Amino acid sequence: MNVMDPSKREIWRRFVQEGTLDQARISKRIEESWYLCRQKNVDPYDGKGKMFLTGRLLLERREKNQRLLRCAVPILEKLQQLFQEIPAIFLLIDQEGYVLWAKGHQQAMKKAKEINFLEGVKWTEEEVGTNAIGTALRTREPIAVVGLDHYAVASQQWVCSAAPIYDENKEFLGIIDMSYPIYHGLSDAQDYVLATIVAASYTIEQQLRIQQKENLLELFRHGFQMEDSASYSVVCDDQENIVWANHRLRSFCSSIIDQPLQQFCQRTWKVFSKVPIFSSVYGHLIGYKVTLQKAQDEEAFFLLPAIIPL
Repeated sequence: MNVMDPSKREIWRRFVQEGTLDQARISKRIEESWYLCRQKNVDPYDGKGKMFLTGRLLLERREKNQRLLRCAVPILEKLQQLFQEIPAIFLLIDQEGYVLWAKGHQQAMKKAKEINFLEGVKWTEEEVGTNAIGTALRTREPIAVVGLDHYAVASQQWVCSAAPIYDENKEFLGIIDMSYPIYHGLSDAQDYVLATIVAASYTIEQQLRIQQKENLLELFRHGFQMEDSASYSVVCDDQENIVWANHRLRSFCSSIIDQPLQQFCQRTWKVFSKVPIFSSVYGHLIGYKVTLQKAQDEEAFFLLPAIIPL
């Protein structure tokens, strides 16, 4: 069926006005999303972005997702070159639905601006209705949403393909998306586009794994430099999970690796010093060098009787 087929528009019209749906004419994922949008009182006659992060808040959000940005943006830029004949935009979205990065064809960027489809906007089903980004966020599945599959009119002139991204621990990080206006006669290419976006998300995941291993090797190098230290020393990753401990500490605790630092310390150990470690390649924070001391040693120090000279 043509994406702008009048019969499809009639299906959409009946649903938004009456709540009735010809389920044989629409995919299950789109059906689920439309019902969700109706339940959440999304305005089907609007759909422009309304919730934005700007200025410092957007910078903080990007800083929080710097690892994802660092791995994903080069891949998205390559996609932009691959599809340079298509007036499309390419986007990276965080796990809460905020657009962290958006670049693309000038014509498509201008059209996206008309519906506030911009960096910093929150682009979820609850905010703008059924769309590839929002539906992929909810289902954690790749999806193409084409033309009148969109619940709200603001996006019904677009073809959008999105896929989720996971880190090396299978934690969901965000979404990549390619969107382009429907009127360029490219609606029949959505299967190819979606397959390419899925392949790109897999490539980003591989880059995340490679970078994680590079960071771990660098943390180990810092640890080996502390091996002969007379102190109790550990190296943690950027999430403060212990990845290395020196010999003196291992002689006390054989199962220290992979424990969260705070959990390991509890009442037995205290953090004496904590020095950040930055990647020598990318410059971002990758972990910490931590010196520990026994909690009872600290207590004993304060409990020593004062020596008063005669």
